[in-house]
Formats: sequence, C-alpha cells, structure tokens
Amino acid sequence: MHSSSSALLAGALCLALLGVFAPYDSPNKSAVSPSTPAVRVTSPSVLTLRKDVREVAITFVATDEDGRPVMDMRSQQVHVYSDAAPVPSINSFYEEGDLPLRLFVLVDTSDSVTPDFLAELKATDQFAARLVRHRIDHISWSGFAAHMQTYAETSQPSLRPANFGRSGIGQTALYDAVYETVTWETGGPDERLSRKVLLVLSDGEDNWSRRSLNDAIDAARAAGFTIYCVTAHNPRSEPEGDMSLRKLAIATGGRAYILSSYDHIGGVLDQVEKELRSQYLLTFSPPSATCGLHSVMVVPFDHAVEIRSKNAYYVGGC
Repeated sequence: MHSSSSALLAGALCLALLGVFAPYDSPNKSAVSPSTPAVRVTSPSVLTLRKDVREVAITFVATDEDGRPVMDMRSQQVHVYSDAAPVPSINSFYEEGDLPLRLFVLVDTSDSVTPDFLAELKATDQFAARLVRHRIDHISWSGFAAHMQTYAETSQPSLRPANFGRSGIGQTALYDAVYETVTWETGGPDERLSRKVLLVLSDGEDNWSRRSLNDAIDAARAAGFTIYCVTAHNPRSEPEGDMSLRKLAIATGGRAYILSSYDHIGGVLDQVEKELRSQYLLTFSPPSATCGLHSVMVVPFDHAVEIRSKNAYYVGGC
C-alpha cells in the first residue's frame, strides 16, 4: 500500500513538471494587438524595426498675367494635387531666392549646331556670372556630341573651362547627356534644400543616344531638376528637335526658347535669371506609398497667377 502511494505521487509530480515546460499553444495565433508595432524578424536572434518616411519636393515659378514673377507667396495661396487628389497638407514652403543653386550648363558641341557657338558661350558666361553667388551656388559645365565632356562643379561663377569647345563630329547624344547630367553625384550643396537647374543649349537633334527621351525626362524629374532649353533656327521651319526640347522643359517645369537667332540669347537668359531668383519650393508627404510615377499639379487660388512646375514625381525605395 505504501509502495502504491509512492508511485502515484511520483507520477503526479512528473506530469506537473511536464506541464510547466511544455510549449504554450495560443488559442488564436493570428491575433495581433492593435497597438503592437509591425516588425520584421530577419533571423531568430535579430529583430528589425522599419520606418520608411518619404517627402516630395516641388519647385515652381509663379507669374502674373504679364509674365512677371510673383513675389512673397505663401503656402496658403496654393493647392497641391497628387494623382488628381488634394494633398492634405504642405510640410514646408520656401521662397527660393536665398536657397543654394546648382546650375548645370549643357552645351551641344557637335558640328550640327549654329556657327555662333562662341557668342552663345559668351552670353552664357555673363548669365552665370550674374546669377551664381560665390561660395553659395555651384555651377558645372558639360559639352556633348557623341560623348560627354564634363568638368567638376565650382563656386566660381564666371569660371568656364578654358578648353571647353567643339567636338567637331556629327553624332549627337542629347538624351544620354541629359540623363548622365541629372544622375551625376557631384557632392555639391545640400540636396534637400538646393535648387537644381539644367540649362541646355542644343538644336534638340539626337542620333546617337542609348537612352530615350522619356528616360531622360524620368531621370530629371526623379532628381528634382528644372530644365531650360535654348535653340535658334529659321522661324519658318520646325525641326523635330524643337519638340524634344519642349518635352524636356515642360515635364520638369522649365521653358524651351526657340529663337530666330542666337543674337537674342541674352534677353532669354535675362528671363531665366528672373525666374530663378523668384522660385518657390514646397514639400509634402505623398498620399500614396505606391512605387512609381505619380502626377502632381500646383494650383494657385488666384486665377490671375500662373504656376509652372514639373508634372510628375517618382516614389522609389518600396
């Protein structure tokens, strides 16, 4: 009898111990507390918390009915639409006159361009000297024909490379040149609060690029560039290159100037200078986290004001 009681007691203790160390099986393994943050476990010993914050920066120019820049605008004077839906709030709003400028001058040096090449460069030199502020703004010069000839950024406004000149060959790779310029990491001023402007002097013709026009446009929009294009030819003709220059400019919020002669380039660059001194920059969080291209539109409350900005932005990193 004593032996039987001892055996029963030992069995009970054994079962109790097994109960303590047995794994607990939740009655509902899929249930997650609403207040529990989402986590990703990459290995049994590593717990990774992920926070992905995106912000879109849009540069725009505002002009009145006479084409003059509108100054002293505020965020309350514009609506922003993303994919045709109102953006709930603008995160920040800057009048850009005091923000650092990164000016990239891209010149067609092939033998298809006008013989007024040197006069064209002289006018651009004067434009850069007036616009680029020493040690605040940066400028980079690039020439292209079949290939790029690029010089490092500098804060010296009038310092164009002495050996900058013609390539003297027929092939022209405009789209490749634009793509390489806007994707080039140069280590210039703070990307977050700097204006990036590409000035293209070219006839718009391309017979050598590996990239397409759309590739160049998408890269420029993704990098936050505003593109201004200048060309000159007989006003009675409309070369195919004109359309390419217009598409580059309109898609990025810039302008394309089709001149009858490069004698007028000084006046055009004066207009560009005024616009760059009266730009605005706003930022917002994209309503959609979907990767890819999204349309964007900045609309003024005042119908007498015209706003020009890029028409799309890109969400990446998904």
